[in-house]
Amino acid sequence: MAMKYQELIQLLFMSYENPVTEQTLTFCQFAKVSFDSTHYDTENQKFQGININGHSGLCLDYSSQGYNYAGIVWDNGDYIFELFGEYSKNELCDLAKTAKVIENNK
Repeated sequence: MAMKYQELIQLLFMSYENPVTEQTLTFCQFAKVSFDSTHYDTENQKFQGININGHSGLCLDYSSQGYNYAGIVWDNGDYIFELFGEYSKNELCDLAKTAKVIENNK
């Protein structure tokens, strides 16, 4: 009997800062089996359920007049993804739809 071994990446974290606009963007990918629930501040914030490529998620909009900051959190069944940055919720939704699972290929 052949055994199949697959190592899961437990956490992947990437952060980017645009050197011209100084806007930041942070992406996290958590293996769902090791994801311990986290707290998202929704008190007095705008949030709504969203769909990212057929998967349920949550959009948190922390923007105020003259300042954009939003976050998208979604679950594809195997991984939990977070995308936060100084962008509008529509811009982040468009970016989230392009996200691909990163796996450790040894």
